[in-house]
Amino acid sequence: MRASGRASPGPSGPWWWGGLALGGAVGLFGLAGLLRDAAKTRPLVWALWLAGLVLVHDFVLAPGIHLVGAWLRRHTTDAVRWPLQLGLVVSGVLLLASVPVLYGVGRATQPDNRSVLPGDYPHALLGVLAVVWVLVLLWALLRLRRAGRSVARWEDRDGHGDREP
Repeated sequence: MRASGRASPGPSGPWWWGGLALGGAVGLFGLAGLLRDAAKTRPLVWALWLAGLVLVHDFVLAPGIHLVGAWLRRHTTDAVRWPLQLGLVVSGVLLLASVPVLYGVGRATQPDNRSVLPGDYPHALLGVLAVVWVLVLLWALLRLRRAGRSVARWEDRDGHGDREP
């Protein structure tokens, strides 16, 4: 629902349909590979992981982000709220997407193959999260600087004085 009380039109437009087609094609390609190499990919285990991640997303991550977003709305300014919320969402998705590699799911199918998940994934995840939060900090500082300039142009924020742009 929109603030006006009317229902929003829903997803539409060429970008939405193009994204749906591209995402669907990528998903079908991945599913075909999963089923084609079923001896190595173990589709049932994969499906259980997917179901678990969907449940964690829907019952832990999404409500947690909602609660933190509500807290941010009450305790932060507009200038920093968007960067913080985006940083939290990106961090949550990265953490959730990293669970299988952090847990080492692929190693169970080929325990003697050292090339399966060869990376140092905890440190890689920390590095990516550090980059995300440095970008969040820079974006928030830029927005605070811009907000400070726009506030300085007005005499005050409570409606007194000349507020002509």
